[in-house]
Amino acid sequence: MGKQFTAALVMKLVEDGKVKLDASIRTYLPSAPDTWEKITVRKLLGHTSGLSDPYDKLDMRKDYTEEELLKIEGEIPLLFQPGEAWSYSNMGYHVLGFLCSKVGGAFYGDQLKTRIFEPANMKTARVISESDIVMNRAAGYEIRDGKPYNQEWVAPKLNTTADGSLYVTLLDMVNWNAALDEDKVLSRSIKDQMWTSGVLNNGTKTNYGFGWMLEPVNGRKHIGHGGAWQGFRTSIARFPDDKLAVIVLANSDSANPEKLAQKI
Repeated sequence: MGKQFTAALVMKLVEDGKVKLDASIRTYLPSAPDTWEKITVRKLLGHTSGLSDPYDKLDMRKDYTEEELLKIEGEIPLLFQPGEAWSYSNMGYHVLGFLCSKVGGAFYGDQLKTRIFEPANMKTARVISESDIVMNRAAGYEIRDGKPYNQEWVAPKLNTTADGSLYVTLLDMVNWNAALDEDKVLSRSIKDQMWTSGVLNNGTKTNYGFGWMLEPVNGRKHIGHGGAWQGFRTSIARFPDDKLAVIVLANSDSANPEKLAQKI
């Protein structure tokens, strides 16, 4: 679910005039490989960049700098030429986080706090930290052979990438949903762009905006997203025409919050 917040921050930087949606990502991250020249910020936001995921190349118990991650990820071949298809890419949102840190002049998580979380009254939302004392922190559980186990440990730096890696409470998400109903945190222009379907090179719509799924449910307009990481699964389903939102947070990797949200 964290991608909607990263996308919101990117759009804040677009609104500031610091980022252009149709500029190559190499404009802002010149150390990115030449093969990424046709990858635009828009294509990263909408998962049409051609980037895959890096997990086969990463040691999940090793800390990497943003520069090291960008180098490793830049060596992974594209799945397709940018704009030719849609493929969900966590790596694409890693790169957007690097962009935000570079262009925004501070770690993207700190920018989220000041530009998104605090204005939306999300008092406990923050980037994951292994070292900080976090009051009422929930643990994630993995079910193996019918038995619960603690979530697998991931290196602290890898738990700060912009594809997710956030702590939120249900109240945080309720306040975020309320903020989306108004134009104080995100302008109407930003939200309209985030909630407009991407389009492939051949004109086909993707039913995905910027960090949000846009597929209708039972003929009703629906804006939503799910998430899964380290023994947690989540879902937010917004039905703006009905003034209805369903938010489900679960701390088991065997949970199915999107199904539960749909049932509700």
